[in-house]
Amino acid sequence: MLALLEDLQKSNPVFVLTDEQSEAFVAQLVQRPQDWCIQSKALFLRSRLERQSSRKVERALMQIQVLVDEFSGECPSSVDRTRCFFGSGLLPIWSVQHFLAELFMSLGLVKSALSVYEALEMWDQVIECFTVLEHREKAEQLIRERLQLGETVDLLCSLGEVTYDTGCFERAFQLSGERSAKAMRLMGRMLFFRKEYEAAIPALEKSLSINKLQLNTWFLLGTAAFRTEKWELAAGAYRHCASMDSENHEVWNNLSAAYIKLKQKDRALRTLEEALRCSYENWKIWENYMVIVGHLRKPSVPTIVSWI
Repeated sequence: MLALLEDLQKSNPVFVLTDEQSEAFVAQLVQRPQDWCIQSKALFLRSRLERQSSRKVERALMQIQVLVDEFSGECPSSVDRTRCFFGSGLLPIWSVQHFLAELFMSLGLVKSALSVYEALEMWDQVIECFTVLEHREKAEQLIRERLQLGETVDLLCSLGEVTYDTGCFERAFQLSGERSAKAMRLMGRMLFFRKEYEAAIPALEKSLSINKLQLNTWFLLGTAAFRTEKWELAAGAYRHCASMDSENHEVWNNLSAAYIKLKQKDRALRTLEEALRCSYENWKIWENYMVIVGHLRKPSVPTIVSWI
């Protein structure tokens, strides 16, 4: 049954129906304990399924904590533990502890996650925890200690985030052979939130030239271009956003604003209709729509009927 469950999860996409089918298998395995390894693997799989549920995530956390304690306990004996070890596919203890730390982070228990990451020597996650806790001095000290062992792109990016030094991102970009979209994305975001929009645009464009599948980065580029009155660039960036997320009314509304600046009011009207489709009750979009209609024409009856 455990093998069938593994086959089900690996041969089907990540989807609600797949999770529901998996829960049926897991329930049968948990209700009929026969072996320690199989039972532990079943409980781990159940916790992994329940982490997405707000009602069950606490039970998942407690279950994983119990599993971690059992790994370190003396019972059952080593003979009982290893009886079906290879057939069960039971994960090593550090993988279970890593999952426990991820659960702590998802619930906002950052200090608990920090202690687990430190024990596992997962320094990237430790730095992330220090940053979330706003212990920037500790994070910087740890990053510099790791950099003495050798520079990496991720460490330089983390140092730039902690120290707010854009030079770290430029160094990371050069170290990667100008192939790190992450370095330019983080640099562009930092410059954007500093309201240095002119400087942010080239960094965001470099990041997107390496990896175009970055929805938030396209949106930042569109906003930076709009605020610097580069209407063509703004419209192009928002079009990319709309192609990746066609249900985002804010993207359509911003795209229509760019078209208005370009004096393309027909296109602005069509994009506002898409925005209304996504957010019909938004009065701001209706106000923009009525202004454009007043300059062009009245909406046709079929258009109104399709919205209703």
